[in-house]
Amino acid sequence: MFCPKCGATIPDSDNKEKSGSKVVKNILLVLLILVLMAVSGLGTAAYMMFHNKSSGATYEGKGYNTPEEAAKAYAEAFANKDINEMLSCCAIESYVDNLDYEAQIERYGAYMPTIFGGPIMTGDDEATRQINIEERKGQLTNFIIRAYLRVSQPIDSPIFSGLALQVGDGKEYDADEVVDMLKGASDIDSIKVGDVEDCYYFLQASSNDNSDKIHKTLKKVYGGKIEWLGVELEIDGEDYVMFVDAIQYDEKWYILAPHGTGASIAGLDVYSGGICELALLD
Repeated sequence: MFCPKCGATIPDSDNKEKSGSKVVKNILLVLLILVLMAVSGLGTAAYMMFHNKSSGATYEGKGYNTPEEAAKAYAEAFANKDINEMLSCCAIESYVDNLDYEAQIERYGAYMPTIFGGPIMTGDDEATRQINIEERKGQLTNFIIRAYLRVSQPIDSPIFSGLALQVGDGKEYDADEVVDMLKGASDIDSIKVGDVEDCYYFLQASSNDNSDKIHKTLKKVYGGKIEWLGVELEIDGEDYVMFVDAIQYDEKWYILAPHGTGASIAGLDVYSGGICELALLD
């Protein structure tokens, strides 16, 4: 547009508005990107702060005064379907910091990368520690999954066979049947927690010299005193026992293994999650 008097160019008001609007949008876009970068950075910083050894924040809680208290707290969290609380009852960071991996390898007489409870790396830097903490947490979560599946399905359910279930036309199962068997916690209406006892109370057996020897070996491997326990549960009206091992670190007790030694003595396989009906132990 030109001025009729002097011939000078006059900026088009529409173009000026469009240009101004575009500048504002670009500024807002840049600000949004900066905010997102800041949030991402804070998230990363928070993650590192939460898991860094010097921060004091951990997946595991503050621990309990007795092994029985730790076992009961874990069972109550299981009853409430509170997964974070279950994990907080377990030794996670303390486990990683105290585990003697060389002693564990010697105990089994072999390197067994898939065995429950072992870190995947043995370096002494912080990155290795963080990876091992996440690995430990993942292993505990797998046992929690198995426990919920076990109490939602009978012991002879095919999902506990350890075998692949063939599905499809002409096969033994339909996919929807398998999915239905895997509902887990959502299939359970009521869990009541009873007393905590030494695992032998449920096994109609008693500790012996071999048990004492195993305790000493485990203390060397895991770096703390260990107790083998069982917790009474009533699940949808049926009596169960949950076997757990508790360990003491710095005068506090945590859950070492959700699939406790009592479960192994009873002959329960890994798919049981350390839980079985009391009637099966008679």
